[in-house]
Amino acid sequence: MEHLTRACREFISWFGQQKTGFLYMLTKSDNVDGILNLPHNGHSILTWSLNQAEVSEKYEIGAPAFERRLEAARKVQNAGYRFRIRLDPIVPIDGWKEAYRRTIGKIFETIAPESVTIGTLRFEEGFYKMRNTFFQSPELVELVDSMVPMFQPKVFPGMRKPKAGKYSFSEGKRAEIFSFAIAEIRKYSDCPIALCKESSSIWNMVGLDLSKCQCACQLNSVDMTLLGQIEGGETLF
Repeated sequence: MEHLTRACREFISWFGQQKTGFLYMLTKSDNVDGILNLPHNGHSILTWSLNQAEVSEKYEIGAPAFERRLEAARKVQNAGYRFRIRLDPIVPIDGWKEAYRRTIGKIFETIAPESVTIGTLRFEEGFYKMRNTFFQSPELVELVDSMVPMFQPKVFPGMRKPKAGKYSFSEGKRAEIFSFAIAEIRKYSDCPIALCKESSSIWNMVGLDLSKCQCACQLNSVDMTLLGQIEGGETLF
């Protein structure tokens, strides 16, 4: 809707005039031509949600195709924006390793994101229990039926019944998916890699340090240093 609302033009330009503070935007859109010449001054961080082309075509109905999103990210990179990538959710379709190997290669042959966050297909418990109402693809139904709670059920304050949180693939399967994706990314880049909404045990299993988490949705240490300073070297906190 940017070509109609022009909202990003206002927000990006305003944040570009600030000494502190950042605008963070997560999108699947490829509608970026109107923001390429704005005075962002490095204070807008754009993140693209990308997925393997076949997965995107089947399950991300209405979203721009993978190639169009990748081209949008290339445009903002050339315009000097800070930008990141979310490869999420990785869906283990038949032949998924080769499919995602090509996808990751294409991403890093085209752009150089400052960080990457990866995640697997997962659903809130309530939605998962209604899955047969929403899913039409036999392949997706088979994948989803194999899911288990990501965490042991627990009774939280104010709740009478234990909650298991999200449903996803087994720990072993998630670790396999993440280990594969991390190894492929490392062929091209040493950028920070984070896992989205994952347990500490999975972080440990795939060799990532949770204490150094730099997720796409977070400010990193450089951002925090900038936020803590104003003119004259004084700190805000």
